[in-house]
Amino acid sequence: FFSDHGVGDDDHPVTWFGPSVHAVFQAFECILDGGLRVVRELHQKRFIFADLKPENLVIEAKGASIRFIDFGGVVPFDRMVKQYTPLFDRGSWKMGNRQSDLQYDLFAVGILLVCTYVKQEVLMKAQKNTLSMYTLYDIIHKELHPIGKQICIKVFSEKYQSAEQMAVDIKGLIVELEKADR
Repeated sequence: FFSDHGVGDDDHPVTWFGPSVHAVFQAFECILDGGLRVVRELHQKRFIFADLKPENLVIEAKGASIRFIDFGGVVPFDRMVKQYTPLFDRGSWKMGNRQSDLQYDLFAVGILLVCTYVKQEVLMKAQKNTLSMYTLYDIIHKELHPIGKQICIKVFSEKYQSAEQMAVDIKGLIVELEKADR
């Protein structure tokens, strides 16, 4: 894998998906579905991305595609994660360790999903709570679409065995959101 730098122009800007941005349907699909494709490819090679966060994702407006940047945190399976961002790290939420396995990346995708509904500042405040896991579940139950709730509960309780399984549920959520928007 390699990382490159994208530069947009007036007709085809590159969007850096930053901390307080709420995803629209194309970006939502691009990040969660497209991002899971990259995660799946890494997992098939027995690596995890480890520092999956909005700042490490580049969305190209033309074609609504996604690229990952900053591959410095990529770790082979069964090693300790050394480069992480606390908000997207299951260890910081007291919901697991920093052992590199497929669940580590899926946890970060789950937090990305929650970030499409609430601002990161809300999650950072929740994470400081001594019972951060329960605060996170409270946010999920209050703020997320019912299918989004199901996905998050499954990912945070490590019920997904692969990125493919999670992608199927994400696609179902996108379909439901598009129906509700009509």
